[in-house]
Amino acid sequence: MPLQRTGRDNIAKLITSTGSMRPWSATGAYFLVGNSTVAHGSSSTWLLGALSTMKAMNSGWPVYISGLNTTSGIIYEFQATFQTSEAAFAWAEWGIGNSTSTGDSNVSLLNRKQEDPSLGTKSTAAIWQVSSQITFTT
Repeated sequence: MPLQRTGRDNIAKLITSTGSMRPWSATGAYFLVGNSTVAHGSSSTWLLGALSTMKAMNSGWPVYISGLNTTSGIIYEFQATFQTSEAAFAWAEWGIGNSTSTGDSNVSLLNRKQEDPSLGTKSTAAIWQVSSQITFTT
């Protein structure tokens, strides 16, 4: 899945220690879900659905998966749990962002994935746990 421009730019700023970017860490990473069926566009800065929300990562996440040989790349795994009252709609898109709060105006979107077919429709009676791995390769 391709990065968003904001994700690419933030990675570059973190590497060079410029700007005020936050890492996608346990205190700043969020899982975003939404209901848009619009295809990926690299300039998106938020999910495109009329319904969308974000959730902080589960305790201890994201994690760096070690033990890879250098030709396989580096894998980071992200995980969040949406409770019964959260994100009760069709999940057709998702992404990873970082923020200092749950307000979408503060989010820096790392990536966005539009799912076809959707991941399903979450009801208010269900708890859904979602995870994603991002692999950085050369």
